[in-house]
Amino acid sequence: MDFPLGTALYHAVYNAISAFNNCGYSLFSDNLMGYQGDFIVNLTIMGLIVHGGIGFIVQYEVLLLVQGVQKRLSVHTKIVLISTTLLILSGAFLFYLFERNHIIKDAPVLTKILTSFFQSVTPRTAGFNTVDIGLLTNATILLMMVLMFIGASPGSTGGGVKTTSAALLVMLMWNRLKGNLDLNIFNRTIPREIVSRSISIIFASAFSIAIITSVLFDRRRRRSSTPGEPSRFCGIPF
Repeated sequence: MDFPLGTALYHAVYNAISAFNNCGYSLFSDNLMGYQGDFIVNLTIMGLIVHGGIGFIVQYEVLLLVQGVQKRLSVHTKIVLISTTLLILSGAFLFYLFERNHIIKDAPVLTKILTSFFQSVTPRTAGFNTVDIGLLTNATILLMMVLMFIGASPGSTGGGVKTTSAALLVMLMWNRLKGNLDLNIFNRTIPREIVSRSISIIFASAFSIAIITSVLFDRRRRRSSTPGEPSRFCGIPF
């Protein structure tokens, strides 16, 4: 309804591909901020992001289950579906909690909820936004950084350390607190090789981010420092 039929179709195809591939590129200068309260656009983009982010293995198993060909889901698929659901719900709740009196303060209730869910889904490697990222609180930015770090699932169109790696790390800590040496999920013991590989990926990624961030802070400090004034990064003196 905003464009002629041909232009609308072009935008629709482009954004659909960008969403499914967890790319996040939009043809609009403000990304999708103009459609913040549009349920059709938001739900469609979110559905495509999640669909592409859960991975083709999970898609295939769920399809076989629906068709009745497969009776049970694998441990991998269960972990992906549960961790993805928990990340979306917890991310939406925290976004709403952090921004309810800030960037979404004057929005209608349904738009607040829709925005919270959208900004919970999209950081995990997609990159679309329906709010001005530069106006978010520091707590929300930290939340989005955590979601981006975790990313999508194995065999998907997204990046990150993967939802399964994050889930294995959390479950490993829970099992160790209970006194179990092995990692048991859904009455199955996860091989120690897989656990070690997942932990290595997470810590190697975190270490790389820490080093790169330190270098960026140092370069920014050197460029922005002037005699008699404290150096600033994103408005924060240090």
